[in-house]
Amino acid sequence: IVAFMLGYATIIGEIERGSMSAMLSLSANRFEIVVGKWLGLGAVLCFTILVGYGFAGLLIALNVSNVDILEYLAFIGLTMLFGLVFLTVAICFSTIFAKRSTALGGAIFLWFLFNIILPIVFVGLLMTTIDFSEITMTSTITAPDWYFVLNLFNPISVYSTLITLAIGPVQTSTGSGFIPNPSWYSTGLLLTILVVWIIVFFILSVWRFQRKDI
Repeated sequence: IVAFMLGYATIIGEIERGSMSAMLSLSANRFEIVVGKWLGLGAVLCFTILVGYGFAGLLIALNVSNVDILEYLAFIGLTMLFGLVFLTVAICFSTIFAKRSTALGGAIFLWFLFNIILPIVFVGLLMTTIDFSEITMTSTITAPDWYFVLNLFNPISVYSTLITLAIGPVQTSTGSGFIPNPSWYSTGLLLTILVVWIIVFFILSVWRFQRKDI
């Protein structure tokens, strides 16, 4: 949500205020503006995550023994990457829509889509393939590969799965899980998907801004 709030008005907000024309009259071109906005807002987002989780980690370290600092730093790094995904999507929305209010509405809808709508749809589709007469309280569900492929299109699912794969304590606490991950799920695959999200939507942002009337 913080990433959406930072990015949704990045381009369209400047256009509505009339400051974008002045910015383009200087030496900066449109590509440089998008890069500068992304780097600046990305730095703000990452610093916020670092301070927030860093302070929480300090409190944990002072009150809990045997804290794995490297794994906690990995968690912070993955959270930063996840935040950059939604920041890039929000900036892309800011180049697509003609009003800040529309861009904000699109960002809010996307949050509901990834957090609520897609998980319900995917689980609903999965339920149609399960024989509930064979399910017990201690059993696990062997989901078909298409279910896990669909979840790769949801960055929130990718992030949560990445955390369970990369962080030891999370793996221990979750155990095998009600729906265990397939063997082809790997940290490298999920990291690549998040990076691809950033690259694709950054390219779309630049492409759309290059063609946008100011």
